Amino acid sequence: MPESYICHSYLFLVLLFVTSSIEARENVYLHLDNKSYFLGETIWFSAYVTNDGLQISNSKVLYVELLSPEGNIVDSKQYRLSNGRASGEFPLPPLLLSGFFEIRAFTKYMMNWGRNNYFSRVIPVFNAVKNGDHSFYSMYDRKRKSKQVIPEEPVRTVFPQERRNIFSIDYDTACIVPYGLVKMKITGLPDTYFSISVTDKASHLERHKETSLADYIIKENLAKDKPSSNRYKPEQGISVHGKLQRTIRRLFRSPRKEPASNIPMKADLIYQDHKYEGELLSDNTGRIDFCMGAVNGDGLLKLSYNRKEEGQDLSIILDRKKLPPRSYLEWETMIPEFKLNVTEENDTILPEIEVKGKRRNYKWKPLYTSVLHLDMDEVLEYMRDEHDMQTDSPISLIQILSAYHVPSLPMRWVDIGGEYPGDTISIIQARVICDGIISASHLKPLSCYKQMIVRTDKPVCEYFSYGNMPIRSERSSGGNAVDSGWFTSNSSSAKGDRQGQSVRYDFAPSIVVFLEPKTDEELSSPYQAWNSQPDIRYTHVHGYHTPLEFEHKNYNERHPDGDTRRTLYWNPMLHTDKNGEAFIQFYNNSTCRQFHCSIEGITIDGQIITAGQ
Repeated sequence: MPESYICHSYLFLVLLFVTSSIEARENVYLHLDNKSYFLGETIWFSAYVTNDGLQISNSKVLYVELLSPEGNIVDSKQYRLSNGRASGEFPLPPLLLSGFFEIRAFTKYMMNWGRNNYFSRVIPVFNAVKNGDHSFYSMYDRKRKSKQVIPEEPVRTVFPQERRNIFSIDYDTACIVPYGLVKMKITGLPDTYFSISVTDKASHLERHKETSLADYIIKENLAKDKPSSNRYKPEQGISVHGKLQRTIRRLFRSPRKEPASNIPMKADLIYQDHKYEGELLSDNTGRIDFCMGAVNGDGLLKLSYNRKEEGQDLSIILDRKKLPPRSYLEWETMIPEFKLNVTEENDTILPEIEVKGKRRNYKWKPLYTSVLHLDMDEVLEYMRDEHDMQTDSPISLIQILSAYHVPSLPMRWVDIGGEYPGDTISIIQARVICDGIISASHLKPLSCYKQMIVRTDKPVCEYFSYGNMPIRSERSSGGNAVDSGWFTSNSSSAKGDRQGQSVRYDFAPSIVVFLEPKTDEELSSPYQAWNSQPDIRYTHVHGYHTPLEFEHKNYNERHPDGDTRRTLYWNPMLHTDKNGEAFIQFYNNSTCRQFHCSIEGITIDGQIITAGQ
């Protein structure tokens, strides 16, 4: 990075802290490489965090999340902010299934201004391409619940022309041939960083109401309101937030909880085979904030206090509050340029079954939701801290799934007894299959499981259908039939021993929840006792995600028979030289005849960089 750029960054950073109060409002914008995606592709983005319209942020940590159409967080990553910039990616594996997804980005400090104060964009994700044909668009019809946060309408104000810089892009159109080498020249401000995307224009979807970087800068300048809370300060590194509270026990009355102020605590971080120690002190309101600095990858954090001096009535509660999903505006789910083929499968899984006095045709309609991978330790922590769940009984699965927005539909809980084989596998060996709260007693305590995988894809639901793996029943002490677990270890065939079964349903569940048990080594970890001692709290720490590098194809010697890439070139941090010029080159795919180029950026002093053709 040039010394002049570093000097300018330092100068503006000093000026910002001198002239601005801590209440200066941050804002985030993501420049995406495309406007729509197909399953199997990757979302590439470049992040711009501004403070009072300048490309500088007090915060050093950016949170970026990908949400399913129903509102579940299917992927979440943390990125290190440098001079208000970061870049990253979200792959789109097939089992996410198609639909209108949401990508959102924020800093913790931004959450002080309310739930609408973050970047959010709805992205159409279509079914995977067949035979390289991007002209056919189809997706599942997936809806969000109505009772959700209503977003603000996009700001529509003319950005000052004197603060807008339009970069020019020049290239020889004669070079646009299959697998040909394309060279481009970008001209604009000297010594400036920006992000650039070049895509195949034939498959580019223009969505006219989407906000631009200029719109977000205007929104920030117009919004001069003070924060609704001072809960978060600008994070200077990977941090853990929470509170220390004391339980006051009262005779004949329910216990009262109050903040425990000025309590000294110890923090031990186990990270990459190293151990780091630190100290912290709860403030006057019982809040605790511990910054671990630049942590890359995952680690384990131990928080503790002196139980002998402070007593046993203290408890450590970590802040795991999640932003609620928002509703979609009508225009966000419209694609005017193309006719959208809404996919709904009508395959009959159920045969006709007889119900007292009536005969109906029951068709099992598959539930199309994205596959969810939930770390069980983190799930239990979240339920404990945010929902006051103090047990790891398998019966709590219903409460957990409800908290993670999983619909209350016919489902089966499956203990797979070993390592989860992967999302591409549909025939998975089961140790125990449970159908209902009573049969959940056959499962281990939830803290004995490593992860929980929620799948709704058709092959899995068919394999674990009640006809293929029927419900077994046993008699309770009262003589009534109750559902119990189904054990493959005691069955004589893949379909089980059906003799003596009084309960059987020939249909498939809408949801299959796989439970992967921990290994013996993982069970011996001190973290296993997650709720056994009030003075010690273990928690997982997720550090900075290391961004992947976009793969630029090299067809100098050979090329494949067919290449239908839509994003041909992506660079989140391109730099112009002292003459204001930058040069790029890439190889074309086998079908592109015209390019769509997108450039976005912001200078340190708040000037907007744009170009598009």
